[in-house]
Amino acid sequence: MYVVQVRPLSELKTKTRLIRMGYPSLVPMEERLERRAGKWVSRMRTLFSSYVFLDIDQLSANDYHRIMSNENVLRFLGEVGKPTRLSESEEELIRFLDTIKNGIWQEPMIQGEQFTVAGNKLEVEKVHRRQKRATFKVSFAGEEHRVTLSCECRKKADETNSGLIRP
Repeated sequence: MYVVQVRPLSELKTKTRLIRMGYPSLVPMEERLERRAGKWVSRMRTLFSSYVFLDIDQLSANDYHRIMSNENVLRFLGEVGKPTRLSESEEELIRFLDTIKNGIWQEPMIQGEQFTVAGNKLEVEKVHRRQKRATFKVSFAGEEHRVTLSCECRKKADETNSGLIRP
């Protein structure tokens, strides 16, 4: 699996074009809770803005140039002309995030807590209780990224502080 950086807000359009060209692609998304007109509504949002994940094992020079000819593609992650392939555990994490749309974590989460998902360590970086979101640190292709997911506050039964759970 390789990662392509694309123009902002063109992830889904680029994914569709790459699939039409014969390159299986992923754009992990989630159903995000947002406050609109005083009510909570859910909207689909991309988890990694400006990134499309190519689900291919090998990338030939011909494939590289065909993909780079797409008007929305800016670059591959990695060195110029030598795209970096994601590790197996990173691929599992991206596939895991792509298959779920909501309901990843059911146990309460606290800022600073670390846990393993699909072979990758994730750390809860920040809890946004009022926005019903939590930000996680994720590493792939040697670069650290942040993912924000919708969550719901719930008080733990045995403690006075509250954690977060997925809706």
